[in-house]
Formats: sequence, structure tokens, C-alpha cells
Amino acid sequence: EDRMYRTAMPYEFGKKIKYIRTSKHMSLKYVEQLSGVSAAYLNRLEEGKSRSPALPIIIKLSQAYDMEVIDMLKIALKDYGIINL
Repeated sequence: EDRMYRTAMPYEFGKKIKYIRTSKHMSLKYVEQLSGVSAAYLNRLEEGKSRSPALPIIIKLSQAYDMEVIDMLKIALKDYGIINL
């Protein structure tokens, strides 16, 4: 039951990384070039169709967005309900 509830919840990670990307005037393709993470996958993340990514992707996105890894990790962990910031 808890798993179903979590799956139905909207993923905030995607909204937040989209805000970060657009505030830096970066296209999905440009982030793909910087990070090696496909634009299609980034789009799924931003649209809430994929849950927060694994640590290697978080690290790549942090570098692409010039962010501290811990800050990106906090955003991702919040989606999992592990931490509440």
C-alpha cells in the first residue's frame, strides 16, 4: 500500500531540475552535451515520468548545472521521502 502511494506521488525532482536548467538558459541538448545524460531521459525526469535518478546521474547533473552534489542529492532524496527539507 505504501509503495502504491509513493508511486502515485508527483516527483518534485523533475520540476526543480527543470527550473534550475531554464533559469540558467540551458537547453536539454546542451545539458546532454555537458553531462552525457540523454535529453530524452532529462525530459522524462522533468515531466515527472521518471523518479529521481541514481547517484551517478545526480553527480553528472550537478556538474552540468554547476551545483554542489549534496544540494542535488537533497532534492532527489526528498522525492523518496528519505529527507524532508
